[in-house]
Amino acid sequence: MDGQDPQDLVAKGEDTLSVAEFETAFGALSQVDLIRLRHVALYFANRGGGEADDLLQEALARVLEGRRSCPREVSIVQFVGGIVRSLTSEANETRRKGLGPVPMAAGVAEHAEHDGPSPEREVASLIDDGAVLTKVQAMIAGDDELELLVEGICDGMKGRELEELLGIDSKRLAAVQRRLRRTLAELKAERAMA
Repeated sequence: MDGQDPQDLVAKGEDTLSVAEFETAFGALSQVDLIRLRHVALYFANRGGGEADDLLQEALARVLEGRRSCPREVSIVQFVGGIVRSLTSEANETRRKGLGPVPMAAGVAEHAEHDGPSPEREVASLIDDGAVLTKVQAMIAGDDELELLVEGICDGMKGRELEELLGIDSKRLAAVQRRLRRTLAELKAERAMA
């Protein structure tokens, strides 16, 4: 970094953390918060983002190099999780454009032989589920709370786990869940008309 102090790399306003403040806040994360970040990275790694550790490293590098700034009102976990999500979106977009390889998700080969549904049935289900999930993601794009909630639900999280993932209390979680229900009701109405 050319001998510069990291906090001098980007002029910060009062509404964002400096690099030094971010480093301090990240260093103070609890073990639970670090586990939450790991879960977020694993979630996105399984959705085509690459390796979980690589996603976390790249997200942190972008902050520490001053390329991304954490708003003061956003939790460190939510902010880094958002960067991880962006990295996955970038990787998926690159693959869609044919500019990079499509990695096999970890563990796919080891689960190839099982007594579950046929591969054809699984693919048909994934296509339908994928189309619905894509539509839901499009409807909630830009709403960080709803995006993280959907990601957590898709990852099998409930109650307290979702509160921790979003960095909110149970009352706020209930409000976010209501917003999601309203969004899903809109989607259901659209699908019924189609």
